[in-house]
Amino acid sequence: MDINDIKAELDKMYKQYKKQKSTLNVTQTNEVVMLLKQLSQNGDAKDVAERLVVFSADVCGQYFDELTKGSIIPLNIVESIINSYIGANTDTSNERFYVKKYATMAIKVINNYTDSSYNSKTIAKLITLVANIGLKSDKNMSQFERVVVETKGKIYFVDFSSINEKGLANVNKITADLITKGKLKTYSDLIEKWSIKHGLSSAPANNSTEPNEKAVKIEEEIVSNEVTEEAKPAKVQVTNGENAVSPIVNEDTNTTSSVIADKTGNKTSNVSNEDSKTTSEKPIAETSDKANPTSAVAPEKPRPAKSSVQILYERLKKDMDKEQEAIITAFTDMITPVGKAFESIQGEINKSRELGTENIALKSQITDLEAQLSEYRSRLQTANQSLMAAKAENDELKNQLSSLESQNTELDSKLNDAYAINSRESSLEAEKVRSELKKAFSFLYEDWLEYEFSDVSEENYESLQAIIKKIFRSLERNGIDFKGNN
Repeated sequence: MDINDIKAELDKMYKQYKKQKSTLNVTQTNEVVMLLKQLSQNGDAKDVAERLVVFSADVCGQYFDELTKGSIIPLNIVESIINSYIGANTDTSNERFYVKKYATMAIKVINNYTDSSYNSKTIAKLITLVANIGLKSDKNMSQFERVVVETKGKIYFVDFSSINEKGLANVNKITADLITKGKLKTYSDLIEKWSIKHGLSSAPANNSTEPNEKAVKIEEEIVSNEVTEEAKPAKVQVTNGENAVSPIVNEDTNTTSSVIADKTGNKTSNVSNEDSKTTSEKPIAETSDKANPTSAVAPEKPRPAKSSVQILYERLKKDMDKEQEAIITAFTDMITPVGKAFESIQGEINKSRELGTENIALKSQITDLEAQLSEYRSRLQTANQSLMAAKAENDELKNQLSSLESQNTELDSKLNDAYAINSRESSLEAEKVRSELKKAFSFLYEDWLEYEFSDVSEENYESLQAIIKKIFRSLERNGIDFKGNN
């Protein structure tokens, strides 16, 4: 079947859909969904979107369920269909009719594509549309609630960075309104993290690093104090003949100690004392040089090699630096697994929360199903009782009918008997009448024969008249009355 045939079949199904007052039965719905899937494979997204707009939300929901099942079709193809669908709905006055379809699309994509859908700009836009329309009425708001509940709060994993301030504020507002109405409490943690992520609320202060910082400072302070104590033997007196030289302070030692103290942020009193001694002892050396002109004019000698004390200090400093690095490394190595363990635990907690949320939703569904099952059982029991009563009534009516049929048969038999008796009685009575008439008329017949061929005379006339009168009287005696109405 090519594209034109598919479109023709869809147009035919649409006419049927309108003819049936915008409804389709299960078979018709499955046929439309199958045709839309074929059109998705052979046509472009715009063709599919134009057909989806005209059919019901049930068709849209079943189509997207089939389209996204198993996340086999690439997400970008699904996004192109959704974007085309949004583009086809340009009449904002009818947007309340589309919000259920928007919600259904978001639910199907998020539940079937999960992680890959969280970075989808199309899904973020779809959720924002549901929020924008949902703020206009409580009925529309319930569709946003449906998206949250049926995705188990996963919409708050979606990245809304591509959404403008107004759209993001609408999503935040409808969420807050639903929470105010006592809904979405199950997803409060997800909502709080989502709000912080998008800068809609501030995160609580985290002082978890303070103990680590204090520990590091303590270690550095200990190292600094040890360095300062080790640096004290650097002040020695050296005698060279008669010339007495004031205690020589190794500047490298003081400089290094100061640098270490600066790094740790804790300049100890020992270093301060060394600095003050050095400052106060410098003028003595200068006076001694001025008092000894021989020493002042002596030729400049080459700089002596490092003293054993300085070498020892440098070795100590190097060892201490290594030890400090080792301590810091050990401390870091100790903290890193703890941090990873904490992240792992946090991940498990989040999974546990998601599972808890899912369990709550499943328990709620089980409760609803049990309530429905109880209601169906009650209805079935009532129907069974009605059926039993109807059967009993039917049996009673059958018995009554059987009794009436028996009575009718009996009456028919009696009636036939009565007819037979009546017939026999009538026959006997007729026979009796005939016998009596024959008996009555036999004498009259003899008189008649006497006058039948005689001449007409007055005497004969009177005799015939008397015979006729006797005939009529005889008939009257036998119940035949010519004067009455019988």
